[in-house]
Amino acid sequence: MKNKSVAGGAVYEMRYEERNGNYRLDSWPIADITETVKAHGPIADRPEWLVTIINIAKIGGRLSLVPYPPPDAIVWFTVDAQLSLLDFIDYSPVETK
Repeated sequence: MKNKSVAGGAVYEMRYEERNGNYRLDSWPIADITETVKAHGPIADRPEWLVTIINIAKIGGRLSLVPYPPPDAIVWFTVDAQLSLLDFIDYSPVETK
């Protein structure tokens, strides 16, 4: 994953979740950096760049509603150094036969 993401220009892999009217954002550096981006609080207080990404996730069907919360919703994605969306990550279980 690391080599593929660096080649695509990603800097962070991020996990966003909503629960009980609040959000939480965790990140993992992909490139050769050590800083992380973390945030949490009321959904109404999200930074604008994050609101934009989550709106895209909702419209595109990428924000997964959890059938047995908490959390209520979750999405994984990658962003560049300017916190611009690069891609969504699908961690849904793979069906086996």
